[in-house]
Amino acid sequence: MYAIKPNKIVTRVLTVKPTEHCAPKDKEKNIILLVEMEEKYHYDNGAICEAKLDIRYGLLTSYEPWKMHAFDAHYQRSYQGEGGNVCITGTLQASSVFLDPSEIRGNRIGTYLMNEVVMWAKQWPLADVKPITLLSNQAGKSHEFCTERRNRFYERFGIAFEYAEPSNKESGYSKPMKANQLKEVESWQQNIKQQPLSDYLPKLFHELRSLEMEHAYVQKRVRESQKRAEKAEQEIGRRAWMVFYCTTVFFVAMFLGFWVNNKILINL
Repeated sequence: MYAIKPNKIVTRVLTVKPTEHCAPKDKEKNIILLVEMEEKYHYDNGAICEAKLDIRYGLLTSYEPWKMHAFDAHYQRSYQGEGGNVCITGTLQASSVFLDPSEIRGNRIGTYLMNEVVMWAKQWPLADVKPITLLSNQAGKSHEFCTERRNRFYERFGIAFEYAEPSNKESGYSKPMKANQLKEVESWQQNIKQQPLSDYLPKLFHELRSLEMEHAYVQKRVRESQKRAEKAEQEIGRRAWMVFYCTTVFFVAMFLGFWVNNKILINL
């Protein structure tokens, strides 16, 4: 008889400060991610026979259309009831992991997500970790595909590789290992702050309210400035009219005076 354990869903918000390894154009930008982790368990005779960890994350600081990315894991018990297999790179058929979009790489986000996967996988310490494949087309020296960063990412979790070419370490397969040999990594704490969505939303609404009040205050000041500008313009117009009027009267008076004087001189 199969039973399904109620899904456990945890939603967090990550605030990520840039590191020296991020893309040059992103060194001044903070990244905010929404992360949802869902655990699914299937039971057989009171024991877990299969389990999945579905991690979905999306950028809250992107101007691109909203998109969720995946970072998953999968466990399956062996027919003998002991050990089993655990894949920390997706489904049991997956052999590698990718962190998308590429511009967020180098900020320890992948380390944070993989650490969650490793902690989850170690529930089955005797499970065999499915082999991880390193491909040469994922290697290089660019920000998007960096051989050193990719290899270091896996090795920090205790995963060792048999490289096809030890000189360049561009491709290879992970060596056999048990889940209890995986290592947890906490370096993400250096630049990543995690908080429950329930804590983040009130702060966000408070900031939005503050921005609304600031916007209203600025609009009020703009309206007041516009009124002062209109009054100043009217005053300038009034003064210009007075100057024009007085100047006109002066010249008319001067003309009349000149004309009268000429008349008197002619009569004399």
